[in-house]
Amino acid sequence: MDDLRRNAEYLLLEGRTGATQVEFTALCAYRHNKLTRYKWQIPRDLNRAKSAYERYVKLSCLDRRIEWDVIPFTASQELLDDSVTQDEYDDMRIHHHVGIIVVLRRSGG
Repeated sequence: MDDLRRNAEYLLLEGRTGATQVEFTALCAYRHNKLTRYKWQIPRDLNRAKSAYERYVKLSCLDRRIEWDVIPFTASQELLDDSVTQDEYDDMRIHHHVGIIVVLRRSGG
């Protein structure tokens, strides 16, 4: 949350020489979903990551002059589907890694 707060501050800096020229900031984060085993769980993981980072942004960036987007994506995955056999399952390294990009920008109005 400190990084989000700091990124928000960059967008609102003003001094004797004028206002910041920074138009947006981006933060990238990573989540490992230890309990995910099946491909059908991917949307759940993405939604949870998005919701968590939306809460973090709301707690960190309370200034109304800042707009934001939270963009979750699957960074890496090797998950089961209904057609995997036990032998194939034993050879897999089951994982689902979610990346999250948080973009902050000054609002247009």
